[in-house]
Amino acid sequence: MSSSSSYRQSLPLPPNFFTCPPLREDEIKHMKHLAVTIATEVVEHSQLRDGGVAWTLRADEGNMRFFKAPDPLHRVGAHMFMSVVEVAGTLDEVIDLFRTDTTFKAKEYVKRFGKGLLDAVNLYTIVDPTPDFPNEKIAATWFAMKSPFDKIVANRDCVMLECQHEFEWTAGRRAWVRGLQSVALPCCPDMQSTLGLVRSTQYGVGHVVLESLDRPGYLQISFLNHFDVKGTPPEWLIELGMKKRCKSILDIELYLREDRLGRGVVLSPADFVPLTRRRHCFLCRKRFRPWTKRSNSACVSAFVHAELPFCTPNHAQLALEATYPHPAHQLCMKEAGMQNKVYLASRFTPSLTQVGAFFNSKACRETFGVIMDAVKNNMPTCMYSENISSKQLSDLTYDQLKTLYTAYIESL
Repeated sequence: MSSSSSYRQSLPLPPNFFTCPPLREDEIKHMKHLAVTIATEVVEHSQLRDGGVAWTLRADEGNMRFFKAPDPLHRVGAHMFMSVVEVAGTLDEVIDLFRTDTTFKAKEYVKRFGKGLLDAVNLYTIVDPTPDFPNEKIAATWFAMKSPFDKIVANRDCVMLECQHEFEWTAGRRAWVRGLQSVALPCCPDMQSTLGLVRSTQYGVGHVVLESLDRPGYLQISFLNHFDVKGTPPEWLIELGMKKRCKSILDIELYLREDRLGRGVVLSPADFVPLTRRRHCFLCRKRFRPWTKRSNSACVSAFVHAELPFCTPNHAQLALEATYPHPAHQLCMKEAGMQNKVYLASRFTPSLTQVGAFFNSKACRETFGVIMDAVKNNMPTCMYSENISSKQLSDLTYDQLKTLYTAYIESL
């Protein structure tokens, strides 16, 4: 660490704050071996059964399950929490979210996953991804982490060895792990007197992504947190903070949709998450009742409380963007009670979802005389037709909708 540490520093740290001497060959060999051990333990501990950890379900909220377990080695101050979700996507899509090997990807990663980070500094890169092994990485990094409870619990920091590794999980099932664990490095001593950060111990943190055994095109993602925060915060406060942190796993599904929409991919109805698997509105988190009608979207989620009056399975029943969080309740057609009218909330123009793409298409306007009034200040766009009937809409196939959408995009 540089001499600048003699006075109180602020975050983010200046460049070259840490002085990291080159690693010896035996140190590199040791860290490679340790990294593989870390990744293996994270995978084992993430298993709900036969993983050596007695997981207990603490919450089941929509698509996320939240678990807690005692430390297998009964260490004082150690805690274990994990969240598990199932998402539609491919392993390569998820791995791509965690890439930091280019400036653009590094900035995207920090923007998406760095919400709880105050600062991060790469100390050593031991194994870089290569064309032959693009999903392998070993690195040592210092992290400064924001407390979820400002002014109650102090901010933390840690030095962790990270291992990213792709492997095969049972016959033919691809899997990937990003495992991290605290390590002691001379170049990064305790920094409580310098930065006011309490050095935490991370016994095993990371994401484990497995291809679904019985649902092709789906992934099970586990987010493991095994740590000692140090200090004496009450148990209930730790669990509350970790539940908030573990909920960040839900963002992965959102980021996958954002990336697909950015590439202009429109899914077919066969690719949608079955409505019966959804128990909450994605936008407002209102719980679905057994009698509640539900609608699906082209970006693989259930959104609102009622079906549109003209929708069929070919139309995905509703078009909404997952990335626009407001105003969910204005989109409930049961409350609006409007025949042949659609309220579409989206920050994209034109919408990349199926029905939205249909209504935004030039061909649709010319054929059916749809009038579109774009309301300013991020309010929903009101699209309606005086002459089109529900029957005419229901007769259109998905391919016809997609053709109209493609024609509109090409006309831009």
